[in-house]
Amino acid sequence: MEQPIKDLDNPQPIPLVWRSTLEAIATAISEGDLLLSRSIRGCSELSSDTQKLIASNVEDYGADVVGLSDETWTHSQAMYQGNGRWDIIVDLATTDEPVSDLSIVATVCESPAGWKFEIDGVWVE
Repeated sequence: MEQPIKDLDNPQPIPLVWRSTLEAIATAISEGDLLLSRSIRGCSELSSDTQKLIASNVEDYGADVVGLSDETWTHSQAMYQGNGRWDIIVDLATTDEPVSDLSIVATVCESPAGWKFEIDGVWVE
């Protein structure tokens, strides 16, 4: 699926058009770059509270995050909320698990300038 589906009733797979951005975000998290100081197109800077939350949750999980695996996409989902907004959950990979219970939780919005990604946190789902 190239473009996101606007289905208010059913979660959908993460569309291809978002995957490279989500892979860049996961790589930044795996490398401890919680400021997302590298340029990730469309991704908002994380607040200091969100940075602390992510760092704490990753540390508490007890395994090293290594980004995303190919299996990530069979488990992750996007749920359309209306008004050009999707809530997404993307499962991270760790050194111990190709698909862990540790997930990026974010919102993706349509905008005239392209997709906008707002990371809400990394949680155990």
